[in-house]
Amino acid sequence: MHTAQENTPYQQSQISIPQQSNRELVVNALKSNGSLSARAVEKITGLTPVQVRYVLRNEIKKQTIEMLGSQGNKNTRYRLIQKTR
Repeated sequence: MHTAQENTPYQQSQISIPQQSNRELVVNALKSNGSLSARAVEKITGLTPVQVRYVLRNEIKKQTIEMLGSQGNKNTRYRLIQKTR
């Protein structure tokens, strides 16, 4: 007889669905919509304000996203930086 514990790992692996990373969610939202406020990114992605700001801050440091406006201003928007080759 199988116990619930023995079946759990197999059942979990059967239903696991690959999820996008928070970074991918934010980048895809900006790709699809152009420039967005942090609040708009939150609504589109379903991420929390802390998660969105973490991604935005890291991507600004990497120079893949730029901030249009000033920190703390609710009208500040973010957009992907177009890299030239």
